[in-house]
Amino acid sequence: MKTINAIIVEPGRPPRAAEIPDTLEAKQHIVDGYIESVPIADDVSLYCNEEGKLNGLPLNRALHDRNGDIYEIIAGTFLITGYNPSTGEDESLNDEQTEHYTRMFTHSETFALTDTHIIVQ
Repeated sequence: MKTINAIIVEPGRPPRAAEIPDTLEAKQHIVDGYIESVPIADDVSLYCNEEGKLNGLPLNRALHDRNGDIYEIIAGTFLITGYNPSTGEDESLNDEQTEHYTRMFTHSETFALTDTHIIVQ
């Protein structure tokens, strides 16, 4: 069975590198449900539980655009793999990607819900 190097990010915990089977079932097991791909870069895939927010999974990390504005908040555990746009297949993260995304998601955020907003700290 083919395996790939990925990063797993659980709510409230630092990211961890892991070698995972390159199968849909393995990715679904990690995120605890059907997977949804969320865009973060051309050469990586971020997979999360597609019903995470609906099912009340804990908010995990906010995703920011180049201007620092939040464009998505991930609920529940997510994983990041490498992605080859020419083949359309996931692949192992290289060392540079692993370091970059581990640094990016090292600090977990605190989320406060108001009647109309989510405040991220």
